[in-house]
Amino acid sequence: RGSYTGPVQVKGMSPNLLVNTTLTGPAGTFGYSGLVDADPEEYAARGRATSTALDLRTLLENNALPHSQLTGQYDLDLRGVNLATLTGKAVASIEKSTLAGFRVDPSVARVHFAGGVVTVDTLALNAAGLKAQASGTFGLTGAHTGSLKFSAVMDSLSRLRALVPGLATTSQLDSLGGAAELSGELTGSAEHLSLNGIVHANDVQLGTRSVRSVRGTILLADVTKQPTGSLIFGADTVALGLVGFNSIRASVALASPTSGHFSASMLSQSGVQTDLAGNLTRSKDTTVLRLDSAAVLVDADNRYRLQAPSRVVFSKGFLTLDSLILQHSSKAKLIVENVQLKGDSIRGHVRTDSVDMRLFRAFVPGLVDARGAIVGDVEFRGDVKQPRLFGQISLADGTAAFSNIGTRFIHIRADIALSGDTVHVKQLSAETNKDRRGVLNVEGTVSFEHYDNPSFSLVANASNFHSIDKPGLAALDISTGSPVTLTGSTQDAVMRGTIRVERGTIYIPDVVKKRIIDLNDPEFLDMVDTLLAANRQVMPRAPKAVARNLRLENVAVDIGPDVWLRSSEANIKLGGSLNVTLAPPTPSDPPRLALEGTLSADKGTYRLNLVDPFIQPTFDVQSGNLRFFGTPDLNPSLDIKAIHTVRQPQKSVNGRDVRVEVDITGTLARPQLALRNPDNLPLSESDLLSYLVTGEPAVGLDQAGTQVAGLGVRALGNIFTNAIPRNVLDIVELQTATPGDPTTATSATNASYYTSLLNTRAVLGKQLGSRWFLGLSTGLCPSAFKENLGLQLEYRISSVYSAQAAIEPGSSNTRCDKTATPTFQPTQTPSQLGFDLFRNWRF
Repeated sequence: RGSYTGPVQVKGMSPNLLVNTTLTGPAGTFGYSGLVDADPEEYAARGRATSTALDLRTLLENNALPHSQLTGQYDLDLRGVNLATLTGKAVASIEKSTLAGFRVDPSVARVHFAGGVVTVDTLALNAAGLKAQASGTFGLTGAHTGSLKFSAVMDSLSRLRALVPGLATTSQLDSLGGAAELSGELTGSAEHLSLNGIVHANDVQLGTRSVRSVRGTILLADVTKQPTGSLIFGADTVALGLVGFNSIRASVALASPTSGHFSASMLSQSGVQTDLAGNLTRSKDTTVLRLDSAAVLVDADNRYRLQAPSRVVFSKGFLTLDSLILQHSSKAKLIVENVQLKGDSIRGHVRTDSVDMRLFRAFVPGLVDARGAIVGDVEFRGDVKQPRLFGQISLADGTAAFSNIGTRFIHIRADIALSGDTVHVKQLSAETNKDRRGVLNVEGTVSFEHYDNPSFSLVANASNFHSIDKPGLAALDISTGSPVTLTGSTQDAVMRGTIRVERGTIYIPDVVKKRIIDLNDPEFLDMVDTLLAANRQVMPRAPKAVARNLRLENVAVDIGPDVWLRSSEANIKLGGSLNVTLAPPTPSDPPRLALEGTLSADKGTYRLNLVDPFIQPTFDVQSGNLRFFGTPDLNPSLDIKAIHTVRQPQKSVNGRDVRVEVDITGTLARPQLALRNPDNLPLSESDLLSYLVTGEPAVGLDQAGTQVAGLGVRALGNIFTNAIPRNVLDIVELQTATPGDPTTATSATNASYYTSLLNTRAVLGKQLGSRWFLGLSTGLCPSAFKENLGLQLEYRISSVYSAQAAIEPGSSNTRCDKTATPTFQPTQTPSQLGFDLFRNWRF
């Protein structure tokens, strides 16, 4: 065990032999100072032992022990012939040390011995990421029993590699993470030990596999010799690569150390329930598993059960399966038979006889519904690392619905031939039928001649294919211009082609929340809808091995003539083209397909819901863009400008209409809103909002009663006209008498308020078809209603020319006096009958 040097001082004779020593060697430094009784038959020691950076694994030459660097002192006062007669006490005080890679903080253990039982008064281990404690009694011989309660908490399961030497070189555990807790009770003695324990673990992760929570119960008797009992475990939210489970429950009942019964129940995320039960026996190095029953419940109409017991025999480097036959509630069957794994070779046979596609809901992420009979006959044989496949797989007419993209595929057809190391995709097609028929077809080959670097040549064609329909994200129909091709190998893959978005909608959250805005709140422009979509990804995922080495050559997404950005407020037509690129990889994910470039906002409207549904001014889009930055999610930045014109009466104070511009910025997931005047008028935000609500600037405290009355009429008129559905009338406007108009300026009396109301004009307009427009205007003065009537009829000849015929009353407002008999006084401009021809120029 190596050479140890240091002073050794021995005085006296046993049973009072005084020993003082400190030795240093390969395992570290240890020492003892105290009395020793070395005379048979009873031995004793009373003193203090010390250690400095002591490695017990090296000192005891036991590779089963973890490496350690223990520093501490150990007070001993013990006497006895053997464990059954041992009496006394011991106290261990550990200073800062290292145990199995853990940094150990000061810890302590206090025990005493009597009557063949050790009593643990205190055991507290404090280490970085690990805390353990125990107390109670423990029988040292079979004639004595005890009860020792314990608990341990580990903040990271990655530390298991340090505690268990056999796991130290297991690279698969590099990504192991999660927290765990173990508590329980040891009863009996060292000869007949029983364990009753409970284990909890949360957020366990190992590579792409994860478990949100695990709970287990361990009930074992005679652990050290002939263990019997039960193990019960449950796990929730389990992800095993592409396969996910809501819950897994499993139990094992050990009738003896070599035999037992097992059962398991699994519920996949897609709702497929699987139940298994059977027996285990072990003889020397061979284990036999007999599956007595199995049931797979896809839905009420699709059930599979094990037709006959299956037998699996496995030992080191050897496994056989005689047959596994799952019988459908109809006559369909899934048969796996004659499977043999021996050394590096494998062989077997799989047959499906009209197996319904719904069986695969448990294994295909997002698949919520499926129909169709799969017929297959596949033989596999050859090297384990590179088996060769022979046979055929076909699907005549299937349907499938996917929750992750929101679409339903119909008329799915597949014709796939397997010839050794090559997969021939003769046909793999699907259709959609959302407003119109869409088709997607994939053909080509995949070669596994070099299994670690498969090669492929695949061609995809699409026409009006409804590729995604996710509320709150997008609904898009796509076609391929030039076919999309994927060629090369996993280490040198190349994608080419163009995708055209024929029509569809990209959804934007509502910017203004559905509540009345406080006009005195300076933060009203910053209000956004903070409810973000959990998953805004629309680009498909390429296999990781392909994505790491994928090259994109002129892969683009063109926007067709009917693609819109929409919400309950926005209706904006998009145009342009985007490049398909690769988003940078992350530590856990390879590069991903992403969009890069800018789309234009060509035309459209934005309705600002100020007081829903009463005040909703509509803005016409002038310009804008959506900029994509090469990220895999659909979340471009926004920069869209739209204008609403607040029409002013002809004799308004400022003499001109007021334009209000809304700027939509931020991102698609979190749009933001701002208001401004595009004509650089000195209008505050309060004035702009007041114009939108009342048609006038903010009301001053010193305004006269007539002005307030007129403003009130316009405000109520705006509320009334905005409440009228646009499919009834396209233009509804109330024009009140303008403050400062000499024809209406009277004393501030109740009569003058009434007169101001009578001088209000109503303007109505309706679009008739795609070319005709009819307009009507009239005053509210009852004595002059007919004289004040205006009529306008317009016909759009083309996008450039239009013709208009109109009857107009006098150019100024009528005047009503609050007298016994209201009179009508025309202005100097008489009524007119006119015909006009218009031509539009755009610059």
